[in-house]
Amino acid sequence: MVWPRIQRLRQEHPEARTTSGFAGLLEQVGAGSLLGFRGAKPERDKALTRFFLGERVETEADLKAWLTREENLTRLRHLPGIGPKTVDYLQILAGLDTSEIDRHLALFLEQAGVEANTYEERKAIIDAPPGCWGWAGRCSTTASGSTWPTVRRGARPIGRAMRTRMTTIATGRTTCCPATGRQRWSNC
Repeated sequence: MVWPRIQRLRQEHPEARTTSGFAGLLEQVGAGSLLGFRGAKPERDKALTRFFLGERVETEADLKAWLTREENLTRLRHLPGIGPKTVDYLQILAGLDTSEIDRHLALFLEQAGVEANTYEERKAIIDAPPGCWGWAGRCSTTASGSTWPTVRRGARPIGRAMRTRMTTIATGRTTCCPATGRQRWSNC
């Protein structure tokens, strides 16, 4: 639900492409009506925007660089209402290769008979190399993202590594780099 809001904001409010521009728009229009959120979310989004302003994160490139430092991720997780899923989703939005475990992936793991009760356990399983799943680790270039749309919900951005791992989980095959023939997790 966040990705369509981001796309709409980009189209309707090009002045909000920087954190300070977005903060100004939040003050002018109001977080609830601008973002279409109710309850605690509008205030949480305003607080997160103020936090990034304080961190001098103005652009998507700034955010991407900022999110690569573990100490920043720890500080982000200490903000009220910001947990590991939100941090992972911000990394995906910034173009970093990670996994965000939503209820659909949790259900997928449950239906696959995989025992994982916490977010961290689920993430560790999704991020694990396919060999850890007990499959033979066969390489097949046919196991590209072609099966992914049946697992993926909506048009939100998903990290490349997660698509590859979910395809592996769904098909029992790993994806190989066409150039090297080696198994590919996140980069070829």
